[in-house]
Amino acid sequence: MALTTTGGFVTGLISAVLPEIVTTQFVIRCRVPPRVAIATSIFVLGVTAIAGAAVHALSATPVWYVVAWSIPGVVNYPVLLAHSVRSLRTGA
Repeated sequence: MALTTTGGFVTGLISAVLPEIVTTQFVIRCRVPPRVAIATSIFVLGVTAIAGAAVHALSATPVWYVVAWSIPGVVNYPVLLAHSVRSLRTGA
């Protein structure tokens, strides 16, 4: 479990898209329940986004237009993912 957590954290630091790939690996290879795998991926994505925003905010030259355009994606991603999972579960 520690290896999975570490791998998910490192992968999340590399890119925001890779947690979706890691979710599949959690479910298939590690036999983690889908809800836990999705929650872990969203958590890693959130921590990565917060860490990245903090680093850019504390730097001398923050790129505010990137922050402004990223906020809707970071906020809406969990909502869209939850809706997608719910749709897949009900078959709608």
